[in-house]
Amino acid sequence: MVESDPSPDAATNAVFSRRSHRKSRNGCKICKKRHLKCDEAKPECSNCLNHSVQCIYASPVSSSQKADATTPRRTKSKSSEKTSFTLQFVDSEYQHVWSMPPTNPDGTQETKAPVIPLSLPPGMDSQFCLEDFELQHYFLTSTCFTLIEDEASHKFWSSVVPRMGYRFPLVHHLMLSLACLHMSRSDEHRQSNCILRFDYHYSLGLRLMSACLPEVIADNSEAVWIGSILICLVAMARGPREGNFLFFGSEGPVEWVSLLQGVNVISNMIQKRRIPNDPERDSLPISVREHYAYRESICRLKRFTQERASSDSLLQTYLFALDNVLQAFDWAFYDDTPDQHGLPPAKPEPFGFVLFTWVTRMERGFWDALQRKEAVSLVILAYFVVVIHRMSKSWLSHGWPEHILQGIWTFLEKKDRELIQWPMDQIQLCNT
Repeated sequence: MVESDPSPDAATNAVFSRRSHRKSRNGCKICKKRHLKCDEAKPECSNCLNHSVQCIYASPVSSSQKADATTPRRTKSKSSEKTSFTLQFVDSEYQHVWSMPPTNPDGTQETKAPVIPLSLPPGMDSQFCLEDFELQHYFLTSTCFTLIEDEASHKFWSSVVPRMGYRFPLVHHLMLSLACLHMSRSDEHRQSNCILRFDYHYSLGLRLMSACLPEVIADNSEAVWIGSILICLVAMARGPREGNFLFFGSEGPVEWVSLLQGVNVISNMIQKRRIPNDPERDSLPISVREHYAYRESICRLKRFTQERASSDSLLQTYLFALDNVLQAFDWAFYDDTPDQHGLPPAKPEPFGFVLFTWVTRMERGFWDALQRKEAVSLVILAYFVVVIHRMSKSWLSHGWPEHILQGIWTFLEKKDRELIQWPMDQIQLCNT
């Protein structure tokens, strides 16, 4: 029989004796500093993983270091121990927009094509703020639908243009500049802020366009084409301005016509041509639609042109321009009954197509005469303004027909102003 120790110290040791457990000798440094038991999981233990700190393990020690580790060391008192430690965020693939390129099995890094194939020239940094995300949302949910006229244009404005904007900064900036103008017209309280963002996006878009025009290649040709279209729309969306009548200026040429002609050059380069709804109708004799009211007015204008410009070297240019005006009216005006040849009624062509086609078909001599304010060219333009008034009801052309016709009236002599009476009646513009 073993005798028990009746002393108080023996009883205390029996109650508070520590339960044996496996010591963690190879734990990470963080757990050791925090006096926590480490599960020694590699590459990160559970404690560090749960607290989002960088797990650091000690490097393997040599046998001599292990021998030194077995020697007794003087322990510090708990009161003198420091319990502070440094937290470090662990790098994550979600923290950075651009991740490191993957490594091939041979150890070399795999290089991929950049996301933006058209890089920004030096000194042109694209900077976007939170307001620009709102502008992009506004373009996708509102502005693009004001530009849609048929099924083809629906896909173009709602899908093709935004996707091209993700790849090419020039398209993205010009797209946002158009959204700025649309938003400023929809919300008067935000006009000042929209104008500031417009100035930034439009100026940078123009600079990017100028930078890449000398180097139009297959990879960026479509982006340049879309950018040119957006620049033309922005010119209209800015609205009428004093001395600028879209097709001509009071003090000299305007750049809008040159921009549209530039779009035509790029369109031919990348074969972006659109075929009318029913090309067979273009070959029909004029008598088929003689009942249309506008034909009588255009016929009178044609007789006036032949008399006024009989000895003018631009006579054939003027007659060609009138033929194109008549074609534009045929595309814009239509009735809902089959014609004399039994063909179904033609649907009107999209306004953008009619406008683009008329401008790009005009010969250089016509535009030069228009800049000189020649009476015949001004009267021909007045008739085409009726097409703009008839076809476009969007915010882009708001105010332009009245403004252009008023400018034509101003530069015509009094004896010639009666020649544009029919266009003025169609637009309901009073003589002033």
